[in-house]
Amino acid sequence: MPLARYTAVALCWLGMSTAITFENVEDTFDTLRAWYNSSTGLWMPSAGWWNSANCLTMLANLATIDGTVKDRTKDLWQEVFTKAPTFNAQMTKTIGAHWRRELPSKLYLTDEIEEDATKFGFFNGFYDDEGWWALAWIAVYDLTHEQRYLDEAIRVFDDMHAAYNTTPVGGIWWNKDKTYVNAITNELHFSAAAHLANRCASQDAQHFITIAQDSWNWFYGSGMINDYNNVKDGVMATDPTGINMPIVWSYNQGVILAALTELSHATSQSLYITIAHTIADAALSNLTAINNEENPNLVLHDPCEPNCGIDGAQFKGIFARNLAHLHSVAPEDRYAEFLMKNAEALWQYGRDEFNRFGEVWSGPFAEPAGASPQCSGMDLLVGALAQLGEWEGNGTYIGGKVLSQGDEGRDGQGWDTVSGEFESSSARSPPVAGMAGRSKRGFFGSW
Repeated sequence: MPLARYTAVALCWLGMSTAITFENVEDTFDTLRAWYNSSTGLWMPSAGWWNSANCLTMLANLATIDGTVKDRTKDLWQEVFTKAPTFNAQMTKTIGAHWRRELPSKLYLTDEIEEDATKFGFFNGFYDDEGWWALAWIAVYDLTHEQRYLDEAIRVFDDMHAAYNTTPVGGIWWNKDKTYVNAITNELHFSAAAHLANRCASQDAQHFITIAQDSWNWFYGSGMINDYNNVKDGVMATDPTGINMPIVWSYNQGVILAALTELSHATSQSLYITIAHTIADAALSNLTAINNEENPNLVLHDPCEPNCGIDGAQFKGIFARNLAHLHSVAPEDRYAEFLMKNAEALWQYGRDEFNRFGEVWSGPFAEPAGASPQCSGMDLLVGALAQLGEWEGNGTYIGGKVLSQGDEGRDGQGWDTVSGEFESSSARSPPVAGMAGRSKRGFFGSW
């Protein structure tokens, strides 16, 4: 990425104030609506099938913390639930599966494969797609408490799990054509099982705990985590997709965080949180410019930027969502700072006058806009607002319980309201403003 972009972002931290509020994210919600197709219940064609599941997850999380959005989306869940499967049964999925590495900072799509994607409900030929939809319906269940959404999540998960341990190296295939054993599919299998363990009746919870533990144990020993504690894309391929195996994508660092957080609660074992912190810290070290003097601001980047396409544009928001999930249960100053810095960079530099987000959070905004980068950016804002509340760029909180410059400079929790910095000696994060308190389960719920 050009140095000019990093330099521009650095100006934000030299005294320019950026407010992040619920009104901001509501404005981006209005923009997202333009890409929603009510006839199909999806955000296609500006986003894909699996991306639509992530948009649904993000909106369920947003509705949980924002009453205005909750009221405006009250009919959405049923619409997607009934209409999306009908569209799914008619579509053919075209995917870009082959990547070749040409430059250190770019990946270029070289050819495409068409796969028959005749579906049944939210099933298809790709197990990772099924995992995204299982997690989406779990998020909707958390919001609505309607059993049918949890039942659907279990039904989709069961189709995934039927393929578990059927590959030559263990774990689950990426697709039903058995071409790749990758991280994201196995992370989603693990995460869905761990989420279900904390939401199903006690007689079923142990079933999902056992699956989640087996899935994690396999993943940990598979070689998917490299020597730097970053999660690689995959471990085995039966066709040229294998060239993608060593690449480190942000979303692979993210999904595992919520999975470990959920499993920690289900088993009452804190070791899983310790592992999650290790993976999160490695992502902050290696996918941001934390060690780069030209960009000391924790802004997250993927190796495909600025040409990530529909799929890659979704990745970073998934990381932010899952980091916020971990932070909600096991808060660390560095995670709060990451969410804050990235949200401020995106809002000030990665957005246009129509509240559309680009895929590069440090900016400048660039076309094409669409539901994928929009949902990704909103995931970041939702995660930040859920865990930090509203704030000014100078560290002053402006929502609900307000911190002001007159509060003797310190809030007693390690946050300097004058400088907008964290006390290095503090192990606490800034208080949640305008909310009842920090969530204790998953993203927003309470155990």
